[in-house]
Amino acid sequence: MASTNTRRTSLSFLNPQGLYDPRPNGYTHVVVVQAPARLIYIAGQGGENAEGQLPAQFEQQVRQALGNLRLALAAAEAGLSDVAKITVLIVDHSEERLAVLSRELNQAWGDLPAPACTLIPVPRLALDGMLFEIEATAVSQLGTEGRGEGWYSWCDSCCKRFRKIHLPVIDGQVQQAGQQAQRNRDHPYRMI
Repeated sequence: MASTNTRRTSLSFLNPQGLYDPRPNGYTHVVVVQAPARLIYIAGQGGENAEGQLPAQFEQQVRQALGNLRLALAAAEAGLSDVAKITVLIVDHSEERLAVLSRELNQAWGDLPAPACTLIPVPRLALDGMLFEIEATAVSQLGTEGRGEGWYSWCDSCCKRFRKIHLPVIDGQVQQAGQQAQRNRDHPYRMI
């Protein structure tokens, strides 16, 4: 049974013996959250961009939805490293689409432990042409929202994580927010 905790919260990631190894598919069987913690619920994010445009290709929708998830998490002063559980909905699910999803999830989470995941095949989603949707539950420690004593030390480690995880992956708003925050010596999540 493997347990890893590389996040700033009390999360444990378990893949018990007797269950198959889910890591190639981009998830973990069990994630345990130690209380007290701040829970963050992210509504289903689809593949539409800020202008509401939706690409026709499944792979592009998955990439955009993951970018949208990162932006939503950033608004709550969190990142992919804080995600404990995801639920994905796929229209016309197939092994080919599973391979695309697995590749994109593994790329997004990289060396971080992947969250617990439930994949639900569905006949249709909210918008015409929408093929993919992802929702998430994230966890962060109480008292680390950038307020009070100790903010600067927390912000420094957070900003290093922000630059490492978010800036290479997301363009536009988040990258500009990070650059503006560096100029203003402010927290990048507050700039979005």
